[in-house]
Amino acid sequence: MAAPTRCRAGRPSACGHRSWAAPPGALSSSAALSAPAPSSSTPPPPPRPAPSLSPAKVPFDRRMALASRMTADRKTHHDATKQPQPPLYMPINLNYPGLERLHEKPPIFLCHDFLTEEECAALIETAGPLLQRSKTHAVAGSEATKGRTSLTCHLAKKVHPCPILLQKIHMLTGKPFGHMELPQVARYTDSQRYVEHYDGVDPHTEAGRAFCANGGQRIATVLVYLNHVREGGSTYFRRLNVDIRPKKGAAVIFFPGFMNGELDTDALHAGMPAVDTKWVSQVWIRQSFREDGQPSQPVPLIEQTLVGPLHEGVYRGHCLAGDDIHEAVMTISDALAWAQAHPTCFGFTWQSPQRNPQGPLRIWFKSKLSVLYNEEWWTYSLGRGMD
Repeated sequence: MAAPTRCRAGRPSACGHRSWAAPPGALSSSAALSAPAPSSSTPPPPPRPAPSLSPAKVPFDRRMALASRMTADRKTHHDATKQPQPPLYMPINLNYPGLERLHEKPPIFLCHDFLTEEECAALIETAGPLLQRSKTHAVAGSEATKGRTSLTCHLAKKVHPCPILLQKIHMLTGKPFGHMELPQVARYTDSQRYVEHYDGVDPHTEAGRAFCANGGQRIATVLVYLNHVREGGSTYFRRLNVDIRPKKGAAVIFFPGFMNGELDTDALHAGMPAVDTKWVSQVWIRQSFREDGQPSQPVPLIEQTLVGPLHEGVYRGHCLAGDDIHEAVMTISDALAWAQAHPTCFGFTWQSPQRNPQGPLRIWFKSKLSVLYNEEWWTYSLGRGMD
């Protein structure tokens, strides 16, 4: 029987059998046996590159793994290059003894027993002879204003007991003495007040830029009450509805400006009218180191004789020449009680060779502190003559 025919393409022949043909370029068995062996010096062919897979051919789970890895890499890079944000308000030591938070934002704190009774008394005693008509800071041109009717002074940082006060503030805030302004002591008496105001300044005004040129913005206030007050004299934050009654030795801590130097308008506050005499001390903290100003000096006698005694006490050689509101024969202690009970009385005058005569004598009560100088007279000033 004849062998079936084979077509070259391996297609079925006419008789229906599949035929086979060697692929193009293939060697016959005889040719392969007779072909010479490859030389050892002949370099091997280069490796064939691995076929690249299009995204459509990458398995789904592998694509998800790659996407997750890329997202994580981007997040890690973003976190590494992200700058840490500074705190909005100046941080303080929240573990300081006696510290109580009164308001969350903006933060207001009250520190109970910040100063001892002895330290409060020492500040009052040191400040007494230095008190002058209160002034405001750069926004008001550092001039005495009608909005503030207290007597104040600035104490040198090395004068007792200021180092104790500043050291406690340092432990509370972590700020060095060089960031603190000179300690201020103020005294408020009947009906005296400090109207609504900011402790900080608007840094975008000409006055604000001049104020901030030495130490930057005020970023914290530490206000210490130096005596108990029976009525009035509270520190009131109207926009926050926070009203703080004076308590001897307690300190109020709040933040007039943000850490970036902007003014916090929510820190608007007022010193309410005092019925009793109120003594306070306050220290402002700046953004950076500042050059201290000059501490207060005793008021020269010539100024006192022209405008009247500026703080409470007895003055020899001063004769009040203002309008009389009362005249009586009584002892000095009775006269003092009468004067304190009448807010329109600024002081009283008597003629005597002695400072504190025990017996009754003629007393003139005055509604002004227009002063004449006379060796034969004495004046007791209530310190109400600043308006």
